[in-house]
Amino acid sequence: MRPRRVVTDLAGPGARARRRASRAAWIGGTRSGAGAPVASEAALRPDPAAPGAVAATIAALRALERAGADVARIDFPTREAARLLARVAPSCALPLSAEVGAADPAVALAAVEAGARAVWIDPPRLDDDALAELADLARHWGCVVGLVLRAPRDGAAGAVAPSPPIAFAQEALAQARRHAALGCPG
Repeated sequence: MRPRRVVTDLAGPGARARRRASRAAWIGGTRSGAGAPVASEAALRPDPAAPGAVAATIAALRALERAGADVARIDFPTREAARLLARVAPSCALPLSAEVGAADPAVALAAVEAGARAVWIDPPRLDDDALAELADLARHWGCVVGLVLRAPRDGAAGAVAPSPPIAFAQEALAQARRHAALGCPG
């Protein structure tokens, strides 16, 4: 299980930074933002090529539900993973969210069409046309589109490149403005 994302306090240790007011977003029957209570979200990374992947994923989702999870997040690096979601979603009572790390916008679109109630994207990987298409589809299906901004990586080594926290925060805010300007729900 992966813990819920935490906003880092850039004001320094012990300082109290003011949080901006946020909008409420619904992921299935679970409210997020706008002062909603913290929801428990558990993450899975199924291997769609593994024998018995559908049954194993359904069993894991049911176990998360029995344990009290509010939302199940599934990592979706490929179209095959989105096809897996389409097969397990009807058997799951939990709202499903998909974390799409691929630069292929078709993976995000496939996750929405397969039944994800929220799609978490890395916005710099999608051009404006792909992001606008995703926003239209998400609105049609009542799906939230959230942002996941990753620290830049050092090409060959794959290590996280040093990035000043303020520059990273400014990039996150720029992507959030782009997200809103293109009409992404959430």
